Amino acid sequence: MSEEGKSESEELAKKPNYFKWALSAYLAIIVIYAGYFWGWERYGVSDDPNVWGTFGDFVGGVVNPVLGLITILLLTTTIRQTDKALAQADDALRQSREELKLTREEMKRGLEIQQATERALNEQIKQAEMKNSFEMAIALCGQLYREVDSLERDIESTRGDIKNSALQKQKLLEDRIRTISAAISKWEDLIMYKLQPGTE
Repeated sequence: MSEEGKSESEELAKKPNYFKWALSAYLAIIVIYAGYFWGWERYGVSDDPNVWGTFGDFVGGVVNPVLGLITILLLTTTIRQTDKALAQADDALRQSREELKLTREEMKRGLEIQQATERALNEQIKQAEMKNSFEMAIALCGQLYREVDSLERDIESTRGDIKNSALQKQKLLEDRIRTISAAISKWEDLIMYKLQPGTE
């Protein structure tokens, strides 16, 4: 048997049985009236108004205290039930407040996790941009090295007769070196800008 079932059965055992009280009062009234009517049968019905007035006083004297007792018992029951309902409402309100507090804490933790994730993603994006910049710079350096090597071989193989052509190629190479140097300088500036704190 669960704890809730035990507590409910204990509550029922503690409650006074008002039905038994009301039934006892009703039976007492019936017995008293039966006795009175039995006296009528024995002594006859009176035509005297004073006797009927006495009978009315008797009825009022018997019924009024019983009805008053029943009213007090019902009022007490109503007050107890109202107190119990108020206590249950208070417990429900307390539980709602605790759940709301837990929900707020969970939302705060979720927001902190989201902000940390955002910062990590921004850092990854920054690192990826830096990696791409370095890879492009390395690719340009490799291309430059290959062109320089190719030109040096051409110059060595055609040194005599094509001196003018070699000079033109050298000039072209110098122009390309200047262009590539300018591009590398631009990439270095971009990388340094990205590495500065506070830049996204």
